[in-house]
Amino acid sequence: MKVLQKRSLQIIAVLIIMYLLLLIPGSTGSINVVKATTKPFAWNQDSVWLKLENDFRKAQHLKPAQRDSTFQSLKIIADLNLAAIQGRQLSVTDSNVGVV
Repeated sequence: MKVLQKRSLQIIAVLIIMYLLLLIPGSTGSINVVKATTKPFAWNQDSVWLKLENDFRKAQHLKPAQRDSTFQSLKIIADLNLAAIQGRQLSVTDSNVGVV
């Protein structure tokens, strides 16, 4: 009986060691290096992103009741715009495309 317990513990230990070895990530061989000559990515280069940041900062300083009413009014406007164009075929030159 002791031999069986000893053998099963050895098998479990080997399985645990193999599992831990398999958790080690392998090397892919190719690492993407950013070259100094390329232009780095920066979030603040986009005017839409800057507007979004400014709107977020303004919303942080609003009182909760003011913020909720602003969100509610913007949601109503978005719902009305969506209802106006829903079910219609829109062309790219349609002025309502920018509203959505």
